[in-house]
Amino acid sequence: MIEELHCPLKSAIKCLLLSVGQKYSLSSYLVYELLLKKIFCVPQLWTTIRLPGEMFDSSKPDDDVLNFVSKLKSRMQSLHPKPPKHHGKRPVFIHPGLLEATHVFLRRDMLRRPLQQPYDGPFKVLQRKDKVFFLDINGKRVSVSIDRCKPVFFLNTEDLQLPQTLNETPVTVEPNATASTPATVESDPTASTPTQPSTRSGRKVHLPTRYR
Repeated sequence: MIEELHCPLKSAIKCLLLSVGQKYSLSSYLVYELLLKKIFCVPQLWTTIRLPGEMFDSSKPDDDVLNFVSKLKSRMQSLHPKPPKHHGKRPVFIHPGLLEATHVFLRRDMLRRPLQQPYDGPFKVLQRKDKVFFLDINGKRVSVSIDRCKPVFFLNTEDLQLPQTLNETPVTVEPNATASTPATVESDPTASTPTQPSTRSGRKVHLPTRYR
């Protein structure tokens, strides 16, 4: 593993020995070892070694300083902060029919009795706002919250078409003369009188008056 990590270093030293000389190669090797001890890292495998000065390209900006400053100002002015989010706010459902409804039902926000209706109304809508409706309740103008309102949909009887009845002659059913008359059942007077309960031993049970 150590041999593979130092393979690029050995190839770089050999190239410097052939081109520049031994003196420069030793100095570059010492600089390389010093950098390895400071940054605690090694170059990628099978890549060429570069000195710290060779890592950055010396290039001059093409634009003018005034042009750069104007672009920077316009860019900073276009940046806007994001609006805050209310994570603890629960969404409230609002029926879309409330925008055009002429009458609404009003929910009862109280403890209801058994079989009591949850809504009152319908009441006429006098004025609408974003969160408040003004209703006509018993001749008074009352402001209520929009989350308590429920739209009313009236049935238009003018658009209804009744089904056409067929002109059929009524059929008369004559009573059957041979039908047997219901037999009269004679009631037994002894069967209607309740018998007094008794136990297995023959003792008669006397129930209290409230259980009779």
